[in-house]
Amino acid sequence: MTYIFKYYRDAIAIEDIANGLELSKSYISHVFKEMTGFSIMNYLMRYRLSASTSALLTDQTKSIKEIAYEHGFESDAHFSRFFKKNFGQTPNRFRKSYSL
Repeated sequence: MTYIFKYYRDAIAIEDIANGLELSKSYISHVFKEMTGFSIMNYLMRYRLSASTSALLTDQTKSIKEIAYEHGFESDAHFSRFFKKNFGQTPNRFRKSYSL
């Protein structure tokens, strides 16, 4: 989890984490899922979503696209799809609904 917290903004593969910990990919995947209930990549995406959601509310000067890229999403379209799947609304609508 520490690796994810530190590098979540970067393109991360399970191999990167396994190499960083000097463990096999299958072992790290198994242990992570057993401890958290999530796959590594699912946890990573949820962490990115959480961080970007906070940024949507706290930094109104940044565009959706900037926030998406700053939090490790490969595109703003990918971010918007993932966001809508999890929150039932687009990032833009979410931001507007919480604006003062």
